[in-house]
Amino acid sequence: MANIKKAIVPASSLPPVSPDNKYFIRFRIASEDKNRLSHWSKIIEVDGLTPTPVGGTLSFADGVLSVVWDDANNYPDYDIFISEDGGEMTYHGTSSVHNYEIRSSATASIDVVIQVANYKKVISEILEIYSGSIDLSLI
Repeated sequence: MANIKKAIVPASSLPPVSPDNKYFIRFRIASEDKNRLSHWSKIIEVDGLTPTPVGGTLSFADGVLSVVWDDANNYPDYDIFISEDGGEMTYHGTSSVHNYEIRSSATASIDVVIQVANYKKVISEILEIYSGSIDLSLI
């Protein structure tokens, strides 16, 4: 009888989720001596963890917006989206830490959305963990 072994891949080792919080996974099985490999499996869709909303702060000084947020789940990467002066929300960058600085020429307001990183770099309400705005006329 074959010696059956179980392998567990931690979520932190998986690539970014899709915008609807799904992982698409496939695998193959290798013999212990790595001489024989199976064919690739069919692609399997697996639900990602449900992000928990967190607190955060925004500050603006000398043309630089600083965003700091918490994270209850410790995701490996976060996508940052910004909107300046009421414009369209656009992808600005990805951060692996819980803070981000943005040089801005906005004059009225800046809106920020932080979400769990996804491979398409689009806004997804499902993945959002923090959103905030700052009114620059009050500074």
